[in-house]
Amino acid sequence: MLQSYNKPILGMHFGNAFSCFATKDNTIDCGQNELCQKCKINRLINQGYLNNSTTFRYQYKHQNNYFCKWFDLSVKPIIFKKDKALILTLHDVTKYIIENIKLKNKLEIDLATGALNKFSLMTKVDNLIRLNHEKSFTACMMDFDDFKIINDTYGHLTGDSVLEVFSTISKKHIRRFDFFGRYGGEEFVFVFINLKPSQAVETLRQIYVEFNSYLTKDISKPLTLSCGLSYIEKATSEFKNGTELIGHIDKLLYKAKQTGKNKMVTETDEYYF
Repeated sequence: MLQSYNKPILGMHFGNAFSCFATKDNTIDCGQNELCQKCKINRLINQGYLNNSTTFRYQYKHQNNYFCKWFDLSVKPIIFKKDKALILTLHDVTKYIIENIKLKNKLEIDLATGALNKFSLMTKVDNLIRLNHEKSFTACMMDFDDFKIINDTYGHLTGDSVLEVFSTISKKHIRRFDFFGRYGGEEFVFVFINLKPSQAVETLRQIYVEFNSYLTKDISKPLTLSCGLSYIEKATSEFKNGTELIGHIDKLLYKAKQTGKNKMVTETDEYYF
């Protein structure tokens, strides 16, 4: 694709080569929308004399559905019929980007349960604490009570299946911007954004009820859970990192177990499943 840059760059017209998200219903020409000011193609062309290149995401609409692709775009200045021009070279790298995204997602997941693995979990918690001036959240550490009995009575395969079912049900009940992960063994950590402990407790109760209802066909005795919860308010966190926070809610979890199990404990309150 050749593009002259004797004329102003912004407001350039690529014809029908691109019909990106910014053109909405495709009645607005490329380069004519206010969003075009932020277009990566435009920005790169402005730097074309540097022989620059980039990978960008291209959004478009087709039959009332929105899609996106990724392209490698390189720009090279040339002289074309005595005019200065730019050669734009685009290479569709969508399938490689998607493969990388899938691989990255797999590396973040605990394969046995489908929850976040410990590394990904702690990375997210660390990021939240570092940006705690932006969001408040409730962090919960949950552990199965007497899980060894399940393994000893029904076998380790059943034990693994129980953890997987718990993870699947948990995914159904948490919101899209909350997250949870397997911290280790039978311990899971939940993080509820902009929810106080009393509100997080309601979600955990829903998980608990559906979880035990599902298991009754295979396990005669209901499983109980213990949980420690702490509310981290914006700009007031006493914790330097995720490790300190996890250590704190782990102590609350220990208190729940030591005072009867099958309940959720905060610094000041107790809730029963």
